[in-house]
Amino acid sequence: MSNDEHIYEALRETGKKIADLKEFNIPVILNTIAEYEEAGADESFIEQQRNLLRKVYARVDELEAKAARLLKRLG
Repeated sequence: MSNDEHIYEALRETGKKIADLKEFNIPVILNTIAEYEEAGADESFIEQQRNLLRKVYARVDELEAKAARLLKRLG
């Protein structure tokens, strides 16, 4: 496998991870926060989900930066 092929494979995997986070994880966490707020759950549970959401958004940012670096390597 050539270097470019490795980069393309890494781009595919990174794109899939980004899509999974954006299409599944983030909506589930947002829904959980809404359900907790609606149910009047303890604020600590809601804050835990908000912290998780921040971490997921940070991970998306990291993966998008990785994808940009990979694209740059392809020139």
